[in-house]
Amino acid sequence: MRNWELTLELALLAHKGKVVGIDPSAEMFAKAEEKTLSVANISLLNIPAQTMDFKEEFDLVFSNSAFQWIKEQEDVVEMAYNALRPGGRAQFNFRLRISAGS
Repeated sequence: MRNWELTLELALLAHKGKVVGIDPSAEMFAKAEEKTLSVANISLLNIPAQTMDFKEEFDLVFSNSAFQWIKEQEDVVEMAYNALRPGGRAQFNFRLRISAGS
């Protein structure tokens, strides 16, 4: 699933809420913007996760297969925590590589 597809799916599920998608890649951002332009409750930001500056704005912070590419993981976890409203939740999905016989 492409990131914009997941963002679109989340926006449709949260039709009374708002979904903010971020991506540091200009190419990925442009594709997401093109595919989600008509969806009113999606906002997209072309920024790296390391520059997030949200304060108690979200009930859920969700990252799908991106966190493993971030060097400053502890900083980003703290930023994600700061972005949550009281009682909010965060979920980070990772790809995991396991080599047999290592």
